[in-house]
Amino acid sequence: MPPRPGAFADYVAAPLRNLEPFPDNFPAEKAALAEPVAVSYHAVNQGAAARPAALGRADGRVRRRRSC
Repeated sequence: MPPRPGAFADYVAAPLRNLEPFPDNFPAEKAALAEPVAVSYHAVNQGAAARPAALGRADGRVRRRRSC
């Protein structure tokens, strides 16, 4: 299969259920940030539930957490 431009294509077909309308007076620049902000928010919430295996320090050293 040849490579495709994906989201960088001039036109993208998507199911109607995947689209979310926004008001005409809402700037398109802000609407374009909705998906990246939502992904970031989700990642932070997922990361808050996970326990890190290593903690970085300002001096560059890493302290490893003992596993239970």
